[in-house]
Amino acid sequence: MNSAFQKRRSEQTAFDTTPPRATPASLTWTPPDVLRLMAALGGAWRQILLWPLVALVAAVIYLIASNPTYTISAQLMLRPGAELATPATVSVQTNQPNSGGMTRIEDVTAEVQIIKDPALVHAVVAELGEDFFFGDDPPQGFFQTVKHYAKASVAWLKSSARGVLVWIGLLKDLSRDDMAELMLQRALEVTQVTRSDIVELSLAYPDPVAGKVVLDTFLARYQARRAEIYRDTRLPDYFTGQLDGIATRLHETEDRYRDTRARLKAWSVEEQRTITVQRREKLVEALALAAVETQETEARLAEIDRLLAEAPDQVESSLAESTNPVVTDLHRQRIKLQLDLAVERRLRGEGSAQGLVLAQQLAEVDRFLDSEPARVAGDSITQANPIRDRLLADQSDSALKLATLRERSAAQRAELAQLEDRLHEVDAAAVDLARMERDLAQLRASQDRFQRGLQEARIATDLSEARISNLVVLAEPKAGLAPDKPRVSRVLMVVLVGALVMVMGWILLQDALHPRLRANGDIRAIVGPDVIVRAAGERRATPSEEGRS
Repeated sequence: MNSAFQKRRSEQTAFDTTPPRATPASLTWTPPDVLRLMAALGGAWRQILLWPLVALVAAVIYLIASNPTYTISAQLMLRPGAELATPATVSVQTNQPNSGGMTRIEDVTAEVQIIKDPALVHAVVAELGEDFFFGDDPPQGFFQTVKHYAKASVAWLKSSARGVLVWIGLLKDLSRDDMAELMLQRALEVTQVTRSDIVELSLAYPDPVAGKVVLDTFLARYQARRAEIYRDTRLPDYFTGQLDGIATRLHETEDRYRDTRARLKAWSVEEQRTITVQRREKLVEALALAAVETQETEARLAEIDRLLAEAPDQVESSLAESTNPVVTDLHRQRIKLQLDLAVERRLRGEGSAQGLVLAQQLAEVDRFLDSEPARVAGDSITQANPIRDRLLADQSDSALKLATLRERSAAQRAELAQLEDRLHEVDAAAVDLARMERDLAQLRASQDRFQRGLQEARIATDLSEARISNLVVLAEPKAGLAPDKPRVSRVLMVVLVGALVMVMGWILLQDALHPRLRANGDIRAIVGPDVIVRAAGERRATPSEEGRS
């Protein structure tokens, strides 16, 4: 049954002039030969001519709309200055030739970092202004007008796209000055020549004249900034300010020290204190003695008052019998001894040596009184009591002595109070002098230390000042004669060659993606040997050839 179906299909296929449709899965691709490629390219010659022309027109439009970029370059060199020079005495001491110093690589690196300071770019933009970077001269002629509107359109599209990105938060909103700074930071390149002390600056800018102005301004700002860095006077000013403050405090402390010493006169503090303490001790001792003497005088006055109260004002006397004057004198002595004995016993007690002596003397006086008659012959008269007169005289003397003692004690107490104040003043002055001497020593030490620091700072400032002249401009800013980009010939050549390659590749790719049956063997390989077919365009076989087949 299967063989009969295949036979009928073969008969129908033999009389069918329509070639059988092959499924994509049964197709086989054979690589075309050179002639076939040439034929494919020749068949699409219009595309080969059209698309490169279109690419050239687009490249010309791009070149017209785009801004050329010129490179403005300058060169700086750091030479060794006076701070790196070898002393002249080295060659004399070592018998070797005197060679100058070499610029350290760290110095060149530091200069590169100063040049790369973003503040310099900011200063250049602030000095030149945004009109310098974004201003445009009015167009002259048709092509400049076209170019002007093309540039304006491109700028508007860029600004609109950036505004959208800023609105959605992907970019930061920048002012025109910020955009100019960003453009300059990207366009300025600072490189250090390898193994040398030369620094190269290159600026990519669309206008060579304006770019030269920008680079000149940048170099001027850099040199000013460099001078400001190396002429930094903050350290000397700090030491100078500290020295001024120390000098003021030192002057004030010295004045107070002199005033304190002047109050102490010519003697030292220790001498003043010793003299004051000795005088105070003497006054204390004198006050103690005066107090004892005052007590004795007061006791004597009390005893005199008691005796005066007992003694009569008048006594009787006669010619035939009168008072014995010896007895009177003895009575006077006895009263005096009694007073002294009473005072002595009151002060020192009953068993004192002086009291015993006075008691013995009193006993002797009593014995003499007992032996002497009380009266002698004489006229009888009335007269003032001489004992009372003697007691009054003693009372007056004792009162005067007591007043004198009290006045002297008051004066001594006042002098003692003055001595206490003086001693307190001397002690305070001693503390103040010790503190001021310590402060003076510290201030003088600080003054010496800051003076040394000021000298070192001035030396460092002088060395830094000398480094300002080490910078040499080897090459002033200069722009190239031709723009670096875009290069017209290169762009046109690349566009032309690229367009040709792309269009030819596209044509060959299309030809390769559409395979064709080019021979009877290809058909037989697809439908099998039982089907009689003929490839379109092939020569019909003769009967003899068919028989052989």
